Amino acid sequence: MFKNLTYKQVITIINQYNTEGHSPLKVLADDLNPYVLKFPKNKFDKVSIVKEFVCFYLLKCWSIATPDIAALSVPGNLLKECGFISNRDKRLIEGTVCFGSKLIPDAIELMDFLAAQNTAAQKKIFNPEDILKIALFDLWVENEDRRPTNNNIILGTLNKGFVIYPIDHAFTFSTMSFSELTHSSVNFSDNDSILHSPLAKSVLKKTGLKADFRRKSEEMFYLCIENAKLFFPQIVSNIPVNLEFTNEDKVKLSDFLFNKERNILVWQEFIYIANSILKS
Repeated sequence: MFKNLTYKQVITIINQYNTEGHSPLKVLADDLNPYVLKFPKNKFDKVSIVKEFVCFYLLKCWSIATPDIAALSVPGNLLKECGFISNRDKRLIEGTVCFGSKLIPDAIELMDFLAAQNTAAQKKIFNPEDILKIALFDLWVENEDRRPTNNNIILGTLNKGFVIYPIDHAFTFSTMSFSELTHSSVNFSDNDSILHSPLAKSVLKKTGLKADFRRKSEEMFYLCIENAKLFFPQIVSNIPVNLEFTNEDKVKLSDFLFNKERNILVWQEFIYIANSILKS
């Protein structure tokens, strides 16, 4: 299904993205590829970095395209020489293994593209139906950080067209620790679903949630879950040890993701949101 996690060292820190979240770094690794490096917001925040790694592999199990990753570490001399990282920012420590997402060349944000381009240009997106798949995935992992107004989706160029890539999964699982997860309900705001985005609405109108489409989508949903369950031991074994992803965390996460009753609720919620959009 996927390769084991690769470990690389940063050789250059290029700049820092000033965001409301983790303010990641743009770096060059020793494979000479640029990455976006994300590290904990504070000493209690390792769980959000674990979620980035976990969701990358879960997306792979769902056959949803997402940028390649690596586990990145930064040498101490680079941190000392980096003038734009605040001296008060002690989150990034020499030797700490962080999450690295390979930079997609010439990528643009989906929201910017839809705002700037006409309908004909939007037809150059090769995988527009994936927006529905991403919306269902977000429900499954209770992603609080992909909304119609901030969709964390980029477009990469391919053969004079574009491919959708979901990014940023630090605030999944309701931004809770794994020990707090419960499988008795689905904790997700209907209004925050990416289904409310213009592209998703356009795709929904084309499918109309017809019986055949619903049947195939539901089959896909449960096949993706079974695929993730099959590879779950490999997924959790890939999480870097320094992130302190405990055996108890792994059990809680497994119980959450693969609980049959909860997944029925996830599917029902997806159909409910989609139907409400089509009727509006």
